[in-house]
Amino acid sequence: MDDKYNIEAAEILANNALHLPITQAAPIYEQLLSVFPTAAKYWKQYVEANMLVNNDDATKQIFSRCLLNCLQVPLWQCYIRFIRKVNEKKGVEGQEETRKAFDFMLNYVGVDIASGPVWMEYITFLKLLPATSPQEESQRMTAVRKAYQKAILTPTHHIEQLWKEYENFENSVSRQLAKGLISEYQPKYNSARAVYRERKKYVDEIDWNMLAVPPTGSSKEEQQWMAWKRLLSFEKGNPQRIDAASSNKRIIFTYEQCLMYLYHYPDMWYNYATWHAKSGSTEAAIKVFQRAVKALPDSDMLKYAYAELEESRGAIQSAKKLYESLLGDGVNTTALAHIQFIRFLRRNEGVEAARKYFLDARKSPTCTYHVYVAYALMAFCLDKDPKVAHNVFEAGLKRFMHEPVYVLEYADFLSRLNDDRNIRALFERALSSLPPEESVEFVNRFNCTKFIDGSVVYMIQRYYLLKSPTCTYHVYVAYALMAFCLDKDPKVAHNVFEAGLKRFMHEPVYVLEYADFLSRLNDDRNIRALFERALSSLPPEESVEVWKRFSQFEQTYGDLASMLKVEQRRKEALSRTGEEGASLLENSLQDVVSRYSFMDLWPCSSKDLDHFARQEWLAKNMTKKVEKPAISNGIGITEKDPTVVSSNSSNSTSSAKVVYPDTSKMVVYDPRQNPGTAMTPNATSPAILVTSNPLSTPMVGTVGGGSSSAFDEILKATPPALVAFLANLPAVEGPTPNVDIVLSICLQSDLPISQAGKSATSASQMPAGAPTPSTSDLSGSSKSHPIPGSSSFRPRDRYLGKRKDLDRQEDDETATVQSQPLPRDAFRIRQIHKTRASSTSQTGSASYGSAFSGDLSGSTS
Repeated sequence: MDDKYNIEAAEILANNALHLPITQAAPIYEQLLSVFPTAAKYWKQYVEANMLVNNDDATKQIFSRCLLNCLQVPLWQCYIRFIRKVNEKKGVEGQEETRKAFDFMLNYVGVDIASGPVWMEYITFLKLLPATSPQEESQRMTAVRKAYQKAILTPTHHIEQLWKEYENFENSVSRQLAKGLISEYQPKYNSARAVYRERKKYVDEIDWNMLAVPPTGSSKEEQQWMAWKRLLSFEKGNPQRIDAASSNKRIIFTYEQCLMYLYHYPDMWYNYATWHAKSGSTEAAIKVFQRAVKALPDSDMLKYAYAELEESRGAIQSAKKLYESLLGDGVNTTALAHIQFIRFLRRNEGVEAARKYFLDARKSPTCTYHVYVAYALMAFCLDKDPKVAHNVFEAGLKRFMHEPVYVLEYADFLSRLNDDRNIRALFERALSSLPPEESVEFVNRFNCTKFIDGSVVYMIQRYYLLKSPTCTYHVYVAYALMAFCLDKDPKVAHNVFEAGLKRFMHEPVYVLEYADFLSRLNDDRNIRALFERALSSLPPEESVEVWKRFSQFEQTYGDLASMLKVEQRRKEALSRTGEEGASLLENSLQDVVSRYSFMDLWPCSSKDLDHFARQEWLAKNMTKKVEKPAISNGIGITEKDPTVVSSNSSNSTSSAKVVYPDTSKMVVYDPRQNPGTAMTPNATSPAILVTSNPLSTPMVGTVGGGSSSAFDEILKATPPALVAFLANLPAVEGPTPNVDIVLSICLQSDLPISQAGKSATSASQMPAGAPTPSTSDLSGSSKSHPIPGSSSFRPRDRYLGKRKDLDRQEDDETATVQSQPLPRDAFRIRQIHKTRASSTSQTGSASYGSAFSGDLSGSTS
């Protein structure tokens, strides 16, 4: 993020400006507002400084710049104070101007949850208006009644107070009339009050002091983004069941407030514009896009989306101007801008216009091989002219022979023509000019062009003709491609694919292979028919890849209308596949990125792509309700479920409620972060050290030496051996502990005596001469092994005998490996185990064969 978006520096400047005269403070405010144009608190501070010195002209000019873009109640209250001050000595004319100002203000911020004081001030103003005749008195009472009735239907913080005042007002006018009106508006008020309680939950999550800065991916920014998404989703659901016009007004107000804080988020601008377009207000959508392009002039995504809207409504010239703005002066034009403009010209002005621009674009220094590939494929797929496409690829080969990706794209094109002779020639030319480190992919692709062995062909033919019950779709695909590539018979290949489709219509992979074959024939008509047939029979959960390929097909072969239609159908079909299906129906800026990308070119930066991927993950997990655990960073135990902490000895059969982790709190591990410091162990568990070690997360203490009742219950239910083991675990940095230390702790931990006693008893009952059990056998950690007969022995026995001889020579002749105490050095322990493992593998190989032949020898013996 640029230094100009430094929030701390901005706050210091704003505070300093408070103590300066307006002539010196004005440049500071202008500087701040040029960086934060939607910061209502800075606008309010600026305008109040001018009001303090009675600079009315400057005050009016500032209000005209900020009011419509900053829908915040405190700023608008400042505006109404200024209007009342200016008009207080103008008599009836001034009162009328003030009333219009109140109506203007309530029209924009009257639906704000904090607009209660504004409604109350307006009603007080109406009550104080002079009335010189009964007719004027009646008009005044009617105006007050309408204001009250609007106010009590708006979910604000003061709704209950406004309702009480309305009851008193009606009773003071006419008790008989009040009874009917109050009974009529009571249910509406109850509904508004219930909606207010729900609305408040979403509003309380929003930080109203946040400044609009470009997204950096911080946790706070993500939380605010999700909070606004939740509030928008709540308002779009129309929980109060009001009329469509009033509901849309609230949604517009919420979007406008959201953009005050998420001003640099292109997805919010896009969602706002597309919501207007879906609601039937195309003109409003265009105005939003115009504001978005002005706010984020470097966002190509928004320009493509704006141009798409203009093109879809038939405003071709307006769309063309947007594409030309993407081209710029031609010096810094991106290859993607060239490609998308060529496609636009081909869709709207014809083949010749696209061809003319391509001839000019290839002379540009910013023209890359992508432009050649895009134009060649367009000529082949749309114009059905393989000769022109071939000439374009050949012309590009003279410039981009050193580009492996271009050569492979050319090879793919030739494979669609089934021209294996030229494919081989192309690979030979490329391999002779490319360095070895860049030619690996060519070698792999070249190997794929070799002929299939004749015996394999005969087997495939026989397998296909016999129609074996074990025949899968792979056989049909293999035989069809062989007929097409080797026999040069597309008719037979087509018949094979059609025959297989009757059996494997339910296999998405087979459908996609068939579609790939038809695309090699450039048969877009049958490709559409195939997709329609397949999607009508496949269940939604199995049609994801087919829909994806269908969308990609329309991006290549279709026009803008068909692209958008298939994309909408895909969303509607896939919205029925999961819990987050409803969110799939909303238009996303990622759809625009997908439609206007080509090969490895994207209409945004890699940082934007990461940001969108993160937002998609957050959106999927945004609506999931996760119960908060009673113990932080530990196992999920809630206070409402005490059965979880019951003792092991109780053998309780009651099942505890499953508590899932809060996936929305997940963060990417950063190895540079400092490990958590260990807390002081409490009095009830002196043996347990509380650290940030992930191995010790099941046992978590509380700060200050205290412990919760739930934690005490966990300690009581924990076996002593596990407590001792956890107490010895060291604090480690990062997710990977030191293996040697953990191994030494495992080997040196004091295990329960009962387990050791049982093992020792079983060992003492073994006949003399039997091999002594190892340490792992004594601990009970390994499975019991049957004792072989005297004619056979295990590889481990042979190893023990050899190891005894070595130990007699090195240490004590009377000691065996098992009778020696384990060394305290962890690295020595690990070395011994490695030696044992290698020796065991060697003896195992001698007795039972190698690791690759063990299964085979076992099965034949």
